Amino acid sequence: PAPVDADGRPLALTNLMTGPSAGTLAAIVDGQIVWWPIDATTEPPVAQPLDVPTATSDIIAAAFSPNGTLLATSTGSQAHLWRVENGAAVDSELLPTAGRVAALAFSADGARLAFRNLQSNLAGVSSFDPDTGLMLRFTEYAEDGMPSWNPQGSRIAIAS
Repeated sequence: PAPVDADGRPLALTNLMTGPSAGTLAAIVDGQIVWWPIDATTEPPVAQPLDVPTATSDIIAAAFSPNGTLLATSTGSQAHLWRVENGAAVDSELLPTAGRVAALAFSADGARLAFRNLQSNLAGVSSFDPDTGLMLRFTEYAEDGMPSWNPQGSRIAIAS
């Protein structure tokens, strides 16, 4: 069953994703990230707000790195990378912070973050390496989106 809030009300989930640790799921609810254990002992499971100060409550897209140490968020006008353990912003100058960034997806090894960018001069699907700051642009069409990496992280599929 779908998770509920602390008062037992059903949550309207968007952007379902793997959670910050093994055995958890997460989603965006009213612009904030909530998570819950997959094997919850309560029925239905009670979702908890993620304790990471993402500096906004207007999140429209998010993705956790596979090891759960990084969280990428987008408000639609800004994209950010955060360290889950302490909520610190990752130095990510090259990650577009203006324009519409959405559809975030980490590669299986966590080395790259793919995203859909609707910023006029960078429209399309690109990837960002959080360690080196290297950004690669895969497509140049604003219609391209929903990036998804193969298990090896060597190929990317997109909706076009």
